[in-house]
Amino acid sequence: MALKNLATNDESLKLDMRAVTQFKQGSMIIEMTTKEAATFIRSNPGTKDELVRNLDPDATFKERSYPLIVPFTPVSYNPTDVESTQQLESENGWNNGTILSTCWVKPAEKWSSSQKVTHLMITFTEPQTANLAIRDSITIDHLLLWPKKNRREPLRCAKCQHFGHIARECIAHGDTCANCGNNH
Repeated sequence: MALKNLATNDESLKLDMRAVTQFKQGSMIIEMTTKEAATFIRSNPGTKDELVRNLDPDATFKERSYPLIVPFTPVSYNPTDVESTQQLESENGWNNGTILSTCWVKPAEKWSSSQKVTHLMITFTEPQTANLAIRDSITIDHLLLWPKKNRREPLRCAKCQHFGHIARECIAHGDTCANCGNNH
């Protein structure tokens, strides 16, 4: 229904949904039947806006992102500077706009005064570029660095040791030891 009124310049392009997954917090993932249809919607702002309006006027469209951690990045790099990000893209042979954002993993205020390197998070817009960076390494300020996929730790309760919640929200009656599993 939401796709019926969307205009395409190509008559052979079918904008059909394969599946819609609705999550508890209200967000959803829409899977299209073809890669071309998904690319068409993502690359045409008017079509994307119309689809969002048809689904829910308060909805927003969030692009998928691919975060990498770059360990031991020199602190001389400035992740908040747009020119530094553009230089990073050109230095590594990536297309302009491939990097969605860059930021330090640990805030600069918490660094030691003698610190020379720290971890940088680079968020990419394309999975191919992120995979290339992992496979081939990246260059920052003429220094060769090896990024890693950002693996977020799952939530784990310190009280009952189960995943998916934290101790403040735990309904368990006693503490469970993380080492032996006994209540103590």
